[in-house]
Amino acid sequence: MAYRFDPSDVAFLRSAPGRQALERVARLPLTDSSRLADTAAAREVAGERYAAAVLETVALRRRAAAKLRDAADWLFTDTALQQATTGSVAAHRAARLVGRDVHDVTCSIGADLAEIAPLARSFVGSDRDEVRLRMARGNLAARGVEPMLVRADALRPVTTATTVVADPGRRDGAGRRKWSPEDLEPPLRELVETYRDRDLVVKCAPGLDFEAVPERAEIELVSLVGQVREASLWFGGLAEPGVRRGATLLDESGGTKLRVTDAEPDDCPERSIGEWLVDPDGAVVRAGLVRQYAARYGLGQLDHRIAYLTGETPPPGVRAFRVLEHGKYNEKSLRALLRGHGVGRLEILVRGLDVDPDALRRRLKLSGDEAATVVLTRVGRTPTAILCRAETG
Repeated sequence: MAYRFDPSDVAFLRSAPGRQALERVARLPLTDSSRLADTAAAREVAGERYAAAVLETVALRRRAAAKLRDAADWLFTDTALQQATTGSVAAHRAARLVGRDVHDVTCSIGADLAEIAPLARSFVGSDRDEVRLRMARGNLAARGVEPMLVRADALRPVTTATTVVADPGRRDGAGRRKWSPEDLEPPLRELVETYRDRDLVVKCAPGLDFEAVPERAEIELVSLVGQVREASLWFGGLAEPGVRRGATLLDESGGTKLRVTDAEPDDCPERSIGEWLVDPDGAVVRAGLVRQYAARYGLGQLDHRIAYLTGETPPPGVRAFRVLEHGKYNEKSLRALLRGHGVGRLEILVRGLDVDPDALRRRLKLSGDEAATVVLTRVGRTPTAILCRAETG
């Protein structure tokens, strides 16, 4: 179970002795095999009272390094770090808030405010958790930001005429994700009603049930380097006119690589397997924009129920699959196909068929020097195997 910080912990960790203890413990391995020695060392530099808080903070900072920018000396709780937005994704969302007066009504430990502050005309953060507010104050100060933070419930506004940012709780007490908008904390319906006269953006998990999201919202799915990270629900003047669903693909630097919306044409025929196979980014698939993406690049679908696309030229800069051979799928024919191409290293992609890739790979007993990808899918009623070579344009 994660350590539960209290205000005294935060005060110690921000003090000179606390910072020294953190520096000392940061040099320790913190592995399962070193647990006893690490705990003893932490007690020596932080005392019995604060040793656990120091150990937890160092461990959380190591996890945060891959997620947040310039957060090496920040404070976190486990749940707050899990829910914090990756820095470049938060910066992308903050770009829609340039020049506005912004109120983050669920500011937690300050990850979103750190990206909003340099762009907004003014900003304020609030949260009902006193520990997180104290952490946020120190975290933002470490970024050179003087925050205005108040303790308040998100459903009881303490500002007027501001643009509102909300990140409702998405996990239950056991750490399981919540997928219904009404299971969020606070519930989406209550958030939208509370701020019905203001521009509002609500951050949520990409797996949320979007059918239950109010029709007036723009739903944006965001991926970073091919991984779907989160969704944003934009209301009022923040929503792009005429757009219900959008997908934004960010590159390594956080720049927008591609944006697709449901306002674009969706002329996408079904067609036979061509020279290339394309598996659209997960944000495009989750947003239901496969046809719009295909129409933009002149691609067709193998089957209207399956997201795989095909054509003679793949979209620029994406990992696509040059088709080598294809045919009806069964294990015997696939084994012969792989043997004929000398495939010893195989990536197996499955969509529309009940196949366990790892179990299949073991049964295939591969041998050879070549690497390849096999796509197992359904075209109409026919199980199909497509042997490919992955390439990035």
